[in-house]
Amino acid sequence: MTKITQIIKQENYCVDKNVTISKAIEMMAKNKDGFVVFTDNQKVIGVLTERDLVSYILNDNDYNQNAFQYAFKNVITFRENRTIEYILMSLIEFGIRRVIIIDKDENFLGVTTQEHLIEYIDNEAYKVKMELSNLDNLHSIISLDETTSITNTIQCMKDNHIGSVVLTNNQQPVGILTERDIIKLINNNLDLSQAVSTVMSKPLIYIDVNNTVEDALSIMNNKHIQRIIVKDCYGYKILSIRDIVHLIKGNYGILVEKKLQHSKAILNSISEAILEVGQIEDEYIIQWCNEEAFKLFGYTILDKNITKVLPDHTWDSIIKSNYSKLTKFNSKIYLNQKYYKLTCMSDLSEQDSKYRLIFFDITELEELNMNLQKKVEDKTKALQEINNTLELNIKKAVEENKNILDKMYKTEKMAALGEMMGNIAHQWRQPLSVISSNATGIIIQKEYNTLTDSFLLQSCETINSNAQYLSQTIDDFRNFVKPEAEKQLFSLTTLFDGFFRLQESVIKNKEITVIFDIDDTLELLGYKNELIQAIINIFNNAKDVFEEKNQSLKLILISAYKDKENIIITIKDNAGGIPTKVLPRIFEPYFTTKHQAQGTGLGLHMTYNLIKHMNGHIEASNTQYNYENKNYKGALFKLIF
Repeated sequence: MTKITQIIKQENYCVDKNVTISKAIEMMAKNKDGFVVFTDNQKVIGVLTERDLVSYILNDNDYNQNAFQYAFKNVITFRENRTIEYILMSLIEFGIRRVIIIDKDENFLGVTTQEHLIEYIDNEAYKVKMELSNLDNLHSIISLDETTSITNTIQCMKDNHIGSVVLTNNQQPVGILTERDIIKLINNNLDLSQAVSTVMSKPLIYIDVNNTVEDALSIMNNKHIQRIIVKDCYGYKILSIRDIVHLIKGNYGILVEKKLQHSKAILNSISEAILEVGQIEDEYIIQWCNEEAFKLFGYTILDKNITKVLPDHTWDSIIKSNYSKLTKFNSKIYLNQKYYKLTCMSDLSEQDSKYRLIFFDITELEELNMNLQKKVEDKTKALQEINNTLELNIKKAVEENKNILDKMYKTEKMAALGEMMGNIAHQWRQPLSVISSNATGIIIQKEYNTLTDSFLLQSCETINSNAQYLSQTIDDFRNFVKPEAEKQLFSLTTLFDGFFRLQESVIKNKEITVIFDIDDTLELLGYKNELIQAIINIFNNAKDVFEEKNQSLKLILISAYKDKENIIITIKDNAGGIPTKVLPRIFEPYFTTKHQAQGTGLGLHMTYNLIKHMNGHIEASNTQYNYENKNYKGALFKLIF
């Protein structure tokens, strides 16, 4: 196979980055290929094309400006030991019109273009006599009248993103103006306001549609033109060198077609950065990449050694692995301040050994894992400390409460604490089960290699939220049993939030509907934990009556509002009310209507004294009310502060 160094052009292309636009135009006119290459110490740093200058000419005519500022900086280069077939394949895949060739030290050697390369392709590549009439990629011409000014013609080329305009006389094509012609005009300091007919290339060279692609290519090579007009009975079309490059057939064409299909399949199925690496002599070269890879690593990685992207030790690990045909390698790497899961799929067949690398960005997941791990460790430590001292804290809280409660309340208080501990234990079962299930799910999916980022993230968030719930429950209980030495100002919203969390499992298990109607602005000066205890006592009485009567709908309505200078809290149920003969005695100590094994008769008496301790008083009565268009009867407790 012919190496690219055997055919590259070396004269009239290389310019210094300090040259003016005028000098760049002069060089383009000389090299007749429509571009110049900027170098710095023999290293390629940019390319300026005739199309770049056409756009500039319309906006500015100061040709003494520095040309490099308008150059394209991310230049794709190829090494000198590449074959013509390899280069042409890359041109087709990536839409490159011109190629910069460098040596092993990345020093500039020369250039080549599509039209130049196609002269050296074996005639077998397009030996099929394909007629122009069979082509479906002939382009309609864009034309202007020959009296149009040169400036307006250039504007038409820019607006339509084309490299030439056909000029007409009485709607018949008579000439053409190309980007290359424009460079010559500028180099010769011609007036751009004059009619384009004075400078257009004529006569117009065209070919009949019944001729073959080979005929068209022969004329283009002989006339040194990049495009030719194709005429049929319907009018005119245009065929360019780039179109012919894409029509090449034969063994090389099959290779290109196979590679394009493979590339498109990957692009359509994976949205991550992808590289294809092949071995050329003793190097592993990036021969193909998708747009995501260009964005990640830059547009200059094509035809570079893979170690320009990956650390040497990572690539060595891939190569040294015991690979067989179609094996897969996975690793986590850190690049450009991000974490990636690197998957390498190798196809080490004798004919075509390839390594296909896919980079999955897992930075967000890694950071989340690290943060979550720290939070879990901190929370686990805190939970462990609480668990280790919970029994001691409860004992200490009970002992401290002895100074507040007299001996008459001790039995009732301890009974309430015991019941609440049971509630908390019941409340913990579900979140602990959720934590266990999610952790087990992560482990199982990891073992079967089915673990997805979304499942892991969702599971970790679920574990964290349930751990927070457990911690909040402990805080609520600890605050509840802690005695309050002094009065504090607290909102009634936080009061009932704490009550609900402590009784949540009972409310759910007993299927009790609790309706809150609380003024969020209300605040009370007093002992919040004592008031919660009083409300729990009233709630428990209603709960016991519900169970005794075994009624299906269980309602408890709690409201809080301000009446003149007083704050009123009402609690009512739909359990049928308190018997008339019992009502006057319900706040007396040891008075109970329950079986001896179920009650001590101290609950409502304790509630009465707790409310009194906060300079308030409590009233009990029966009430009838309407809720959701239905009438109900039940007990009403009114707490007045």
